[in-house]
Amino acid sequence: MKEIAWRRVASLLSLFLFVFAVLTGIVLYIVPPTRVANTLAWTFLGLSKGEYVRVHTIASLCFFLVGIWHIWFNWAALKEYLLPQSKEKWRSEPLLAAGMVVLLMAGTVANVWPVSAVMDFGQTVKESWGGPGGGGVRERGGHDINVTMTLAAFATENHKDVRGLVEKLARKGWKARGNQTIADIAKQNGVATEEIMKELRFYVNGWGKSIK
Repeated sequence: MKEIAWRRVASLLSLFLFVFAVLTGIVLYIVPPTRVANTLAWTFLGLSKGEYVRVHTIASLCFFLVGIWHIWFNWAALKEYLLPQSKEKWRSEPLLAAGMVVLLMAGTVANVWPVSAVMDFGQTVKESWGGPGGGGVRERGGHDINVTMTLAAFATENHKDVRGLVEKLARKGWKARGNQTIADIAKQNGVATEEIMKELRFYVNGWGKSIK
């Protein structure tokens, strides 16, 4: 068996993880806010927002770790770029690269153009899913639907026994546990979050009354 070229493995891992981090980052740039995404049962290419967050987080973390590994393999070349052995080899590239990064980060903190244009576009796309800040997904009567709380927390807020809520959903053929969020229950049973909320409204207050 041919010996594995670990330098090549590190380079390819960096490339593949970079692609995953960038693609999931682009999706998260335009995805609706969590409450809206859960209520709409939003998915893209079969993945929910929460799953994209997990993939992006792990891909970014692994890209960081593999990046350190890649730097270790190429430290001699990088050291020569940063600290050349002779003054004749000194170049302005390290200062130029560092200056570009500092300028970019300062512009990001100050939120000036073109950074502001990029952020404004992303916010516009997010708001297009439903109201300013994505807050347009609302219950009848104008109250926000909190689909990110667990069924147990929902029961506590509405002074009900969580077992009664579980049984209510079970009569509809829906499986649920007290430690699950309302959004997760909807996803698990393959129904829209609003359908779950509708049944909970009937059980807690009756149709049309606000949920605390």
